Amino acid sequence: MPQTALETALANAYPQDLEKLAVDLLSERGYDVEPTGTTGADGGLDARLADGDRVGALHVSRTTSDRLRDKVTTDAEKVADHDQRYDFFVFVTTADPQGAFRRRLESDLQDTHGWKIDIWAREQLRNALMTDHQQLARKHLGVDPGTRLDDQQEAIEALRDDRLDRITTRDALPNSLPDGPALAIHVIPNGAFSTTYVEHPDDLPPPPLFGHSQPAGFPTSLGDGVVAYNSRVRQEHPDYVYLDESGWIEAVSTEFFLPSADGAGGRIDFEFDRAVYTTVKGALHPLADLGVKPPVYVSVALLDVADYTFETGSRLRFTPQPFADRYAPSPTGIETTTPDAFEPTTLKPLLDRFWYEAGRSNGSPHFSNS
Repeated sequence: MPQTALETALANAYPQDLEKLAVDLLSERGYDVEPTGTTGADGGLDARLADGDRVGALHVSRTTSDRLRDKVTTDAEKVADHDQRYDFFVFVTTADPQGAFRRRLESDLQDTHGWKIDIWAREQLRNALMTDHQQLARKHLGVDPGTRLDDQQEAIEALRDDRLDRITTRDALPNSLPDGPALAIHVIPNGAFSTTYVEHPDDLPPPPLFGHSQPAGFPTSLGDGVVAYNSRVRQEHPDYVYLDESGWIEAVSTEFFLPSADGAGGRIDFEFDRAVYTTVKGALHPLADLGVKPPVYVSVALLDVADYTFETGSRLRFTPQPFADRYAPSPTGIETTTPDAFEPTTLKPLLDRFWYEAGRSNGSPHFSNS
């Protein structure tokens, strides 16, 4: 299980980012690297290498440890079929095999082809990026290689908790919200505490409107970010989506709550989780534009909801239980910043928690109607 932000980023690296990382890493290690511009079906990159008079081939591939032998063997056979004669072969991969297995595989392939074989698996990449090439981890993976995963998660939760306190007290927010309960969503990148995404807030892409899956047309620039409002008429907007120059996104709405006539509690619109999914999907557009690397962390919270219950409607047959004042389960990681690759089920475990808390034993009705 990955224990650092770097290991998590390597395990989830996009093929194109892994390819660029491999090229820059080998260049910094003294090789002349000439990418051929051909990319295999799995995202592998062929490149020619030169080390003085020695000529080599580079293949880059995202694969798994159980498929590593087959993949390296197949790629080595392809290199052997080239007209060019090679002196060495370098294979860069996100697989994380045991060291003894990797060395045995290198030896077997050297015996077969007569070349020197170097397999750069996740352990070798991690060690290189943590020592002599830390800037490449920041550039291509969006992480500080010295950050422990648990430290990062603590920092993410600390940022989230500070923002929830500010929303509750309406303290220096990007928008003046009406009083009352609020639904708060935070989308925080892996590199929010270590990566500079823009030099100035004016360079930020537009965030989505709350409950929308596409970017807003004309966000408002602030001192350290940009904000989009669903309504551009009222002074006190009922919701907003804010993109900070550090890369994190805050989306808040006060429109999913119906107070009781006597002022004691009220009801929460059971469509809230559909809005959460759509807003998170919309938030991935600016993150992708900024070059944010996965994972990103999603937090959902209900604030000032003491004695509020979910609407049951005619089709939801359960006895709703009232919430406490705040419900904010731990953030969940998602492994893509590509909106089209983001599936609703990614957020199911997180959204189910809200319905369990509300007394529905089988979770969100948008994933289970039974």
